[in-house]
Amino acid sequence: MKIDFCASCGRVAMKGFAYCPYCGVPLRRGPGPAEALESFAELESMQAASRARRIDELLAALDGIESDVESILESNV
Repeated sequence: MKIDFCASCGRVAMKGFAYCPYCGVPLRRGPGPAEALESFAELESMQAASRARRIDELLAALDGIESDVESILESNV
């Protein structure tokens, strides 16, 4: 199965379509399989880095909350 990606909406269209079936923009010859895999690998790497940053932010916030809870519990004793 041969596919192209629409440069306008990013959706997949079968190779040979003159226009994107979703947004109607004329399709240009897209990247080959190697370029597409490279783009997906780069995107996956960016997403993993973003998730790792978000997890670090959440862990820092959790540490702050735990510290606040401990302070409250100690003040009630």
